[in-house]
Amino acid sequence: HSLNIKTDEYGNALESAAVVYPRKVADTSLPTETQQEQNKTVIIYKQNRFTNDVISEEEYRLRLPSEVLTCELKGVPKSGEYYVPSDFNDILSDTRSDTAQYQETDKPLTPGKSQRRLIEQIRTTYYRNDLAGQLPLHELQSPALPFESYQLAYTPELITDLFGTRVSGALLTEGNFTHSDGDENWWIPSGITRFIRQAETAADAQNRFYTPVSYTDPAGATTQVTYYSNYFLFVEETEDTVGNKARVEKFNFRTLSPQRIRDINGNLAETISD
Repeated sequence: HSLNIKTDEYGNALESAAVVYPRKVADTSLPTETQQEQNKTVIIYKQNRFTNDVISEEEYRLRLPSEVLTCELKGVPKSGEYYVPSDFNDILSDTRSDTAQYQETDKPLTPGKSQRRLIEQIRTTYYRNDLAGQLPLHELQSPALPFESYQLAYTPELITDLFGTRVSGALLTEGNFTHSDGDENWWIPSGITRFIRQAETAADAQNRFYTPVSYTDPAGATTQVTYYSNYFLFVEETEDTVGNKARVEKFNFRTLSPQRIRDINGNLAETISD
């Protein structure tokens, strides 16, 4: 059962719920543990956050998703046989629900209140107009090109629960985890797709139809991309951070695909199309 709880003026879902109801008739042939699980109500609740709109005389760019929080809800009372949107009014507020940490899967409910447990959080940042860096979280400018996404990996409470004092901030940084928006949590970055090289400007990216020129992974290793001629349709060569190159030596322009490829070890692979 899927419900849109809140929407904005454009119809974007700001909050939504997905409900799995208990089995109405128990199957006594199943193991007791299975019957108990099938007798539970499972509610997954999502809160979506968006950027600003970019609207002027020369630009019209509507908001884009910038953050998604996914929670598991417990103990939400319903007014009828099935849930309705009003059952979830202000469900994420401290007035209606208590917070459980990610690792507190069996935390007892507080009488008279529901419980929310964050199980996933993803953030997305976008490029500035000049393509030289990222905008602050929840901000957008006219190109609307994604800069990087971040997935929550560890909260301080989860680190303490799992590792005690064996893990430090330096160790997490070495593992390529990072902070996001100045918080104390540790996030997994996606890596960055870049559209300009050094000394280039946004106009150069525009002339290439915003075709990526390099990819930087979370560890900081960059793969450069070179295209065939000035069409920017075919990737002709890639070069990784230690100089390994893979190159397309021949294209099949009828099928719009590579025909002969030389890998980083100099081995050739070729295809024939009828």
